[in-house]
Amino acid sequence: MESALAKKPKKEFNQSKNLVCAIYLLATSLSLAAWANYYKGSVAGFSIASLLVLLAFGYMWVHYLSSFLKANFQEDLNTRISFRISQVFVLAAIIAHPILISANLKNKGYGSPPASYEAFFGSSKEIFILLGGISLFAFLLFELKSILKKYPKFWSYVLMFNDLAMLLIIIHGFNLGLVISSTWFKYVWLIYGLSLLFFYYDNYINKK
Repeated sequence: MESALAKKPKKEFNQSKNLVCAIYLLATSLSLAAWANYYKGSVAGFSIASLLVLLAFGYMWVHYLSSFLKANFQEDLNTRISFRISQVFVLAAIIAHPILISANLKNKGYGSPPASYEAFFGSSKEIFILLGGISLFAFLLFELKSILKKYPKFWSYVLMFNDLAMLLIIIHGFNLGLVISSTWFKYVWLIYGLSLLFFYYDNYINKK
């Protein structure tokens, strides 16, 4: 005879949408706080470029969290509106980030990229600059999904490329990010990275 406990239906977590909204707010608040702590409210130099990329990466991380919640807790989770708004912001931010950095370096007299990047950051940082470029290419490739989805196998590689790009950005940020390397935000950045590894484990290993 089954026990009463066994007969009791499993309670599912159904607050995913509220959690996603809260995490969007948290990611925004942490990014703004770390940015303000480092730049003291100044918008000169790399300030705006730094703020944009902190917010953009945080929002991309929320996209991964949302996918995890949808796959494991609430299949009918609908974040279409928040996704669309944040995706537009992310696209604008990741394009503006290198443009603003390049423009600032040019104004400082370092010339044009890639020479300006090497001159400012040093030749030892070239590999981390390259990782940023590779990641940007992966993210822009994702924006062609309406076309690439017609080729399912290739699209699956694009998705994996984007997953890899997120980890490359973690490394890029730890080595070149002024706010990340100089404030408490490095711990937030570390949490981003470790949780991404968990999401990938759940998607590529656990779900298989």
